[in-house]
Amino acid sequence: MSNTISYVTKSTFTALLNQEKVNVNYQAFLVNANSFGTASSDENVRRKSEKRIESRKEAVSPYIRDVRFILGTWDKNNKNGASIFKASEKLIDELEGVFDEYAEDEFERVGTLVEIKGKWIIETDLEVVEQIRRSIECEKIDAKTLRIGEMTSSKEYLAYLAEKDAEKGTLVTRGHGFY
Repeated sequence: MSNTISYVTKSTFTALLNQEKVNVNYQAFLVNANSFGTASSDENVRRKSEKRIESRKEAVSPYIRDVRFILGTWDKNNKNGASIFKASEKLIDELEGVFDEYAEDEFERVGTLVEIKGKWIIETDLEVVEQIRRSIECEKIDAKTLRIGEMTSSKEYLAYLAEKDAEKGTLVTRGHGFY
């Protein structure tokens, strides 16, 4: 069962994707889909949640056909490292711009949003994303704000990753998005 339902907002920001400026739409929380929302045993709560969903679909309909890319987080202020999704026909036609986290799992991830010198870049190369991710993780390990297993230093962590990379014969990547 889904926990949350989100929607594509009209609000956008500009990012570079392969040297092309593109608009990326934000997503926002709409309702819970658990016992406090659409799955509630309380008929009034369920009806209110379903009404909010239908109302949002109507509000989204004027602009949903213009949406090309969606930010993969609700947090507008912490978007560095978020996945960027391509707006699919399913999102537009079937879901009408309103979706749950299971539908989001089906969206195509086109890249990871990275801020470089005050500009937003959608990095599509998974090896570059992985190198940035590892750098961030090492900084956090050394600052003692991140712990990965029993490793206590970034040096240990990088040695562990180098071993995994050597086993595979290539840089092991973990997909788009830093979190």
